[in-house]
Amino acid sequence: MGREQEVNVRLSQSELDLVSAAAQQIGMELSSFVRHAALALAGDIKPQQYGNYELGSIYKEAASRGHVWTEEELRGRNLPLYWSETWVRARLAEGKSVSQLSILSGSHQRTVQQHVRVIHGIQTFHTLTEAEITSIRERYAAGEPRKEIAADLGVSNVTIGKYLKGMPTEREREAREVRERVMPVPTETEAIALEGPVKPNSGVAPCIVE
Repeated sequence: MGREQEVNVRLSQSELDLVSAAAQQIGMELSSFVRHAALALAGDIKPQQYGNYELGSIYKEAASRGHVWTEEELRGRNLPLYWSETWVRARLAEGKSVSQLSILSGSHQRTVQQHVRVIHGIQTFHTLTEAEITSIRERYAAGEPRKEIAADLGVSNVTIGKYLKGMPTEREREAREVRERVMPVPTETEAIALEGPVKPNSGVAPCIVE
């Protein structure tokens, strides 16, 4: 067994709530749940038996005959599930993103996205749920790039930008991070030291009547 490696996973608050609730339901610690869930899903992805050239040949030959792939047939031959338009549309109707389609079919995300758009003629930009909209600002505030959020949710950068109004742009955020590294924000103690001793109150002292 190889040396263990730590992997950091960034989740929005709504995503964290969802995963935490699932872990609590089955009585597991959050870190253990995430680990076992990832391993269980990875175990369902079978090793690719065909090279890219061979996959291309199989698909083109079937397309020349007007063959329509079914999920059962693709699973039986260990071929990419995204070849089935019916399977793709069913998963998108469930609210799955392109990233999730890629995981479920064990295929590269860019390849799946292009095939779904060009071959099936499906625009994968789905209507965002309230939870997804909330997660956009949370994930961006946590430092996740707009491009990654857009790819994960299956929407465009423009759509992501609609929900980030009033927040700093990535360039502004990077500039702020650089400034903070060069000139770190002083602590409360340091701020007091920089401002000097507190001046006494210049108002009239209260009169004490005995």
